Amino acid sequence: MFGDADDLVYVLTPTYAFDSGTGASIATLDLGLPAGEALTAGDYRLTVLGRPDASLHDLAGNRLDGDRNGVAGPGDDLYVREFTVPPHAIRVTPTAGLLTTEAGGQASFTVVLDTQPTADVTIAVSSSDESEGSVSVASLTFTPDNWDTPQTVTVTGQDDWVDDDEIAYTIVLAPAESDDPHYSGRDAADVAAANTDDDTAGVTVTAAADLQTTELGGAIQFTVVLTSQPIADVTIDLVSSDTSEGTVSPATLTFTAQDWNVARTVTVTGQNDDVDDGDVAYTIQTTATSDDPKYGGKPVDDVAVTNLNDDTAGVTVTPIAGLVTTELGGAASFTVVLTSQPTADVTIGLASSDTTEGTVSP
Repeated sequence: MFGDADDLVYVLTPTYAFDSGTGASIATLDLGLPAGEALTAGDYRLTVLGRPDASLHDLAGNRLDGDRNGVAGPGDDLYVREFTVPPHAIRVTPTAGLLTTEAGGQASFTVVLDTQPTADVTIAVSSSDESEGSVSVASLTFTPDNWDTPQTVTVTGQDDWVDDDEIAYTIVLAPAESDDPHYSGRDAADVAAANTDDDTAGVTVTAAADLQTTELGGAIQFTVVLTSQPIADVTIDLVSSDTSEGTVSPATLTFTAQDWNVARTVTVTGQNDDVDDGDVAYTIQTTATSDDPKYGGKPVDDVAVTNLNDDTAGVTVTPIAGLVTTELGGAASFTVVLTSQPTADVTIGLASSDTTEGTVSP
């Protein structure tokens, strides 16, 4: 409201130029604004003090009823006009809450001018992080004809292979470029966005069911691969829980940011013994280490394997028939041996069924 204490009052002194054609003096008021600038938004009142013996005219020569008393002509010593300079704003809707996804999910916002410009207004549009979200247009241009039509900017989420959680980024609207001083350099609000992640760090171990090695050296294989791109090397150590039954090769696997998705083959080879110990189960134990916090200490599935036995406990006597002795003391012999390695001493007793015909030693 005019008349308040916060009003700013400027007294302007006009310059005059005599128009010989009309005999009138044409007054020009200089607002004192720097070149290229315009009045700021707000309410204005223009007051022109005339002379009692003079009339105020517009540039078309029409007498003005300056004090609005219904009489246009001499004696109108006051010309008052009120006007408003609207806020020449650039409206962005919304300015926050945009959510895109690594699966290509999109979000959008609109931009529109609040007032009609006197020249084209161009606003550059960019993403603060092109690896997370890209924009559909590089710039927006508003003309004196389409200034009040909202223009839509579509933001598309960008995919990566890293388990990096939800990443915030910004759609940046650069200061406007225009020959209209109201809009030149006017900076619209940027738009806050976030890109949701679709990657999960993990280690995939692919192995057949009922893996079996053999004491004859029979081997099996399984593969290991990461489920997301690491930001640091990932090393997986592989250890057999019982190297007397099976050994593993290689002993370590290293995945980098370049080859994380290339499956590695691991070979497990059965080991032989001479003990009738049955089929023995053992495990290939796995441990992940990395400076990537998503992979350091990450649990990895162990691999269960069974080593098939090829030994049978027994005693072999050779020969078991046909031995001939004589009453003259002629001797015959046979051998005794075990068919597998015992886990404790084995004692075999030997005796003759008829010591009157033959004795045995030892």
